[in-house]
Order: sequence, then C-alpha cells, then structure tokens
Amino acid sequence: MNIVHLTQVYHPVINGVVRHISLMTKEQKKLGHEVAIIAPHQPRYFDKEFYVFRLPSTGIGMQGYQLQVPVSAFAWNMLRKADIIHVHTPFLIAKMALQAKRKLKKPIIFTHHSSYTELTHNIPGNFSFFDKTFVKPSVTKMVIGFANKTDAIIAPNETIRQYLQEGITYRYLNKKKNLNVTKPIHLIYTGCDALEAKKADGKKRRHDLGLNDVIVYLYIGRVSKEKNIPELISAFSEAKIPGSVLLIIGDGPMKRMLQKSAPKNVLFIGSVPMETIFEYYKAGDIFVSASTVEVQPLTFAEACVAGLPIVCYDSPGSRAAVEDNGIRAGSHEEFVYGLQLLGKDPSIRSRYAKRSLVIAEKFSSINIASQLISTYQEVIDGQ
Repeated sequence: MNIVHLTQVYHPVINGVVRHISLMTKEQKKLGHEVAIIAPHQPRYFDKEFYVFRLPSTGIGMQGYQLQVPVSAFAWNMLRKADIIHVHTPFLIAKMALQAKRKLKKPIIFTHHSSYTELTHNIPGNFSFFDKTFVKPSVTKMVIGFANKTDAIIAPNETIRQYLQEGITYRYLNKKKNLNVTKPIHLIYTGCDALEAKKADGKKRRHDLGLNDVIVYLYIGRVSKEKNIPELISAFSEAKIPGSVLLIIGDGPMKRMLQKSAPKNVLFIGSVPMETIFEYYKAGDIFVSASTVEVQPLTFAEACVAGLPIVCYDSPGSRAAVEDNGIRAGSHEEFVYGLQLLGKDPSIRSRYAKRSLVIAEKFSSINIASQLISTYQEVIDGQ
C-alpha cells in the first residue's frame, strides 16, 4: 500500500502529533508499505527520514509552526501515486488532500488529533472576545466541515469519538449552530514504542541530571497555556513532599516566564531529542499533568510503557490510559492529594507502576499501525 501523510507540523517540533506520525510511519514501513510525509519546510532543519518532503513555507509567529504554500508539482506527483492520504491537521495543508480527492479520486482519512478550539489562543494577535465570538466557532466549523469531506475519521480516544458522534453545538455571533459528523468514525489509540522504552537507561539519565536521591515528578509536553503548567507548579509546591523535584521536559511560549518565577526544585530541561525521550520517562518516579483539555493520550501511554504511576487532571486523553494505575483529579484539592499520596507512599507507587505496564499493552505501536492499515484498506475497498 502507498500511504501519504499530510501534516501542518513535523520535526523539529516535538509534540504528540509529531511523535505519533513519526512512529506510525516507521511501523508502516516495517509492515512493508510505501510511506511518505508531506509537511511545511522548517528553516535550518534537515530531516533524517528520507521519505519526508517539505513544502515552501513561512513563519506565522507561533513557535515552530509554519504556513506552507500548498502548490508543488513533486508533492502532487506523490499524491497521484498514493493509495490513501492520511491527513493529520485539518487546516491549509488539508486543501491538498481535498484537491487530490476531487481531481485524482484518492480516498482521504483524517485523525482528529486535538481539541482544536482550545489551541486558538496561540494565534498571534488573537484576544479573548474575538477568540470566543469568532475564532473558536470558525475553527469548529472548519474542522467539522473538512471531516465531512473525507472518507473516514479516526478518533484517538472514546471521548472524542462520542463528541463527534453526538454532534457539535456552538455559538456564532450569538446564534446557536449545530453540526453533525456524517462520515464513519474509528477509534484507534495513539501508539508508542515499547521496545524503545525497554532499551532506555533511566538510571544513567537520572544520574546525569543529579537526581539520584530525590523523588522525581515528571512532566513531558508543550509548555503553553492549554497545558496548565502554572497549576502544576502550584499544586506541586503545595504538596510539599520532602526531597522532591518537578522535572519539566519540553518547550513552548510560557517556558521563559515560568522559569523565572518557579521554585528551585522545579527544573526546566527544555526540548530533548526524541530518541532520548524514554530515558527521561524512566528517570522519573511519577508522571504528572495538569492539562484538562488533553486529547492525545500519547504522553500518558508512554508513561504507562515506561512503568510510571500517574497523577493528572481528568481529560479525554487521560481517560484512555489512567485507570487503576494512578489518580485522575477533578479539582485542585484532589490533584494536590494525588501528588502527596504517591509522593509519600512507595508501595502505592509500585502497585500503580505495575498496573501501568499492563495497561500499556493496548498502546503497542505495531498493533496500532496494523489497525490503521486495516482501516485504510476498508476505506479503499469502499471506494
């Protein structure tokens, strides 16, 4: 099968969508399929994967994000050869997929990776009133409108599937609007690489960071408004666990500001190479997240694969991975309590860690890649 992935964001940006695309394309190649990725050009970055094609682009004021020109004879030729086109971002680059569907009769599948309306505050020049009354409704209409022009939709968790199946109600200029998704929806979790986790040396990474004799609360992800990092730091400080540190891995627009005001036992590492990510997971004792809008369960799944107990806020993404292996909090008080409980009781940490390894089996990357291939074939056969 010849598979082309279209995405608005790819390396060197590190987030759940990028890691998912990178891992799934590798697994699909292992299964014997032809794979290509089309993404915007990133200045001063050279791809390690030979099957990534970059479109001419320009910066849009959002860290690491580029706006591409969706016109390229070479990219169009790649789409011409495709058996299926998998779209990962429903914005400008998705227009290429729609053109290929209309002119080349190519089937399209779309993964609804994110809670897109929760990310609109990152748009340069956007402000609260304009965001609420115009931008968020417009994004909702755009995303669902695109989804209904594809052949099938993938939801990365049950909450997103229900959200899409039940129909979306929103307000636009004070008028109530309703949208319904008319295409088939498939539940396929985000996969992660258990083999990479098994090989990772967390003890050495922990030693290199000088964290041998402390309890390490670990956050991995974007340092931005929707991730609720101020709440994470506040709750960690309130928990007051002796001999503990909060290790924050990742970059984003809030990093510099938070780093200036954070307590000494909150350590910002910044972005790290993807090939070392499981070393950091395995250097931690407890995985933590204060995000309430998390859609992709990737970091939670990776925490499970690394054998970490989890303390987090309830969110669509956390529900897929956090069961009896951690605590999903519904309030600040519950979140602080969870941090204290796991920080003080190593026996509970150990029990939750063992359960994480069991839960991790449903996120096996090769199984997820196989599910994707089966869904692709179903869509192709339905043409």
